[in-house]
Amino acid sequence: MYTTGTNNTGHCLLKLFSNILIPVGLDLNNPLTIENAIQIANEYQCDVHLLYILPQHQYHIFGTVATPDILQDATLKMNALSTSYTAYLNRELSLHTSIQSGDRFTIVKDYVISHYIDLVLLTGNSSLFSGEQWYINRLIKQTGCAVLTANGHFLIDNIRNIILPVDNYIPAKKITVAASLARKYNAIIHLVQNKKKWLASGNTQDYAKKAYRLLRNSSLDHIHYVETTDNDNTQDVLTYARHVQADIIITNPDAPGSRWRSLLCNLFKKETSISTLTLAPYQ
Repeated sequence: MYTTGTNNTGHCLLKLFSNILIPVGLDLNNPLTIENAIQIANEYQCDVHLLYILPQHQYHIFGTVATPDILQDATLKMNALSTSYTAYLNRELSLHTSIQSGDRFTIVKDYVISHYIDLVLLTGNSSLFSGEQWYINRLIKQTGCAVLTANGHFLIDNIRNIILPVDNYIPAKKITVAASLARKYNAIIHLVQNKKKWLASGNTQDYAKKAYRLLRNSSLDHIHYVETTDNDNTQDVLTYARHVQADIIITNPDAPGSRWRSLLCNLFKKETSISTLTLAPYQ
């Protein structure tokens, strides 16, 4: 296990995100998602977008809203959300609202592309994609945006332990995001590598140690290097994550040669207390 020296808290946060999208429910049962968005927006100087997609039984097959009352009710509630949370944003930032009807995946994807969204926030029990991680991976790969799925009582300023899996390439964006979060919140980064898989690959490049050196050069306080030996690299990581009481795992969907998609699926099914930040492949 490797550890670094002292932390340089004078570093400024990099501008990792510019526009945050939160697909919201009008029952207001997940205010923590919006609170996280406001916190991230103020830290990274981002605009916030609230998107409500009318349930499928509330619009016709051709996308026309069934009754004016439904749209009026949705509009009133979205205006109330906007009024409630705009006051918490820094003055120079904006909060936008939108109500749309149609296929949920298509609406979210088109909104992400047309509004230059680079971070989507979901809750672990979100019904946006019926709990299917496959849809989230598909959204990330088709748009390049990141998705933060906040589970349990996650708040970004409470991050203390970050899990950073490393496979057979340098995860530059993952390292940048992890370093920024760790520096801001004085968190520990746990670099996790499947040693058995790396040895079996015959690859002479030890990307985990390269990632460690990059983080070390960023003058971070705590970096732990962890080797796992499980054949599919899933159970060992979950056990370790529980052991260190991990707050968040930063990962990629379907990275080349990666086992992390099965890890993500297990997280969504079993590890409801651990949040995940999923970045686009090769980032």
